[in-house]
Amino acid sequence: MTLKKSQQVLAEGLYNTLLLNSNIPKSLLDEAQSFINRNSLVEKPLSGEKICCLRCLKAHLIKKSKAMNILPDYEELEKLTKEEAGHSGYYLDDDKLVEYFA
Repeated sequence: MTLKKSQQVLAEGLYNTLLLNSNIPKSLLDEAQSFINRNSLVEKPLSGEKICCLRCLKAHLIKKSKAMNILPDYEELEKLTKEEAGHSGYYLDDDKLVEYFA
């Protein structure tokens, strides 16, 4: 399976970058790390870095932040990628199809 570079994310790198360079609350960053661990598509053999779909991650974080009422403007999450969140109104989480509407 080949993923476009814009649709993949390295777990450890994303978490550390967002922790240092954003106003996203730590509870949401912890949720991002948990999502990446649950939904990694590939793990690099030497480094152990996990890769997941960035569009699914973005949709999940926006949905979670709405549910937790912690990030009302979502601007920080929009900076994750220029790609849209989710895939035609859905995203995968732990092999389950989750409905998502922005």
